[in-house]
Amino acid sequence: MKKYESVQYWDNNKVVRLFVYIDKGDIVGSYQIDDKLHRALNKKTVSFNWFYVHDMYRGRGIGKRMMKDMMKLGYPEIYCLVEQDNLSAQCLYAKFGFKYESEFSENNHYYWYKRIEK
Repeated sequence: MKKYESVQYWDNNKVVRLFVYIDKGDIVGSYQIDDKLHRALNKKTVSFNWFYVHDMYRGRGIGKRMMKDMMKLGYPEIYCLVEQDNLSAQCLYAKFGFKYESEFSENNHYYWYKRIEK
């Protein structure tokens, strides 16, 4: 399985990093790192979203590999939003040390947070 990264810029500042995982020509998973939060808080903090593993590839450790890869990107703090009824994602995030922080009133999401210890 190979990992590809695409970076999009806005006003010469890095805004979005998209990671796509491909196995034998099939897209098996992806996630996006967004540093808009980093710029808003004026510190090296990011959020990740659109974390997705294709249905046919679930249960094969792809989500775990993606999470491990994300933890190695060098960000000391990572936030994410997760839908309230997405229990499998919440379990995966908890396994990697993310903690529930608060409820986000728009669209029934929870706000999760992780500080990466060095």
